[in-house]
Amino acid sequence: MAELLKKAAATIGTTIGLGSKSCLNGMASKFAVVLGAQWGDEGKGKLVDIICPGYNICARFNGGANAGHTVVAEGAEYKFHLLPSGMLHRGCMNIIGNGCVVDIEGMFEEMGPLKENGVEFDDRFFVSDRAQMVTKGLRLADTKFEEDKANKKSTLS
Repeated sequence: MAELLKKAAATIGTTIGLGSKSCLNGMASKFAVVLGAQWGDEGKGKLVDIICPGYNICARFNGGANAGHTVVAEGAEYKFHLLPSGMLHRGCMNIIGNGCVVDIEGMFEEMGPLKENGVEFDDRFFVSDRAQMVTKGLRLADTKFEEDKANKKSTLS
């Protein structure tokens, strides 16, 4: 992840966390963390979208595609489930980190409306090489496993 952050920093021409004073209350900090303490439906994505223009990097560090949130920007509607909210902000580097589960098909589906509406992100979107990938084959195998498990339960009843 450190290599990924260094690459991101080099791309946007900033230094991440070097030489900054520690801050006890966060008000003068160069960093903000939006962390949910509930079950995921606290509005984190919308909050991140609101504060994102003031930051250089938007990163997801764990979890997978979620219930998501909808953002309307310049007349277009975008539904984010996996992609970081910063995708709509041109000055923001977007990272999907090590602890994330990436449904590849779903990720490309989310990218579709961005590309269709001319949102450029190729040079500011990175996925960690240590993120867990879910492919169509894995999804089909999981579905089959769950069906077999359900059939086994119904024959035992």
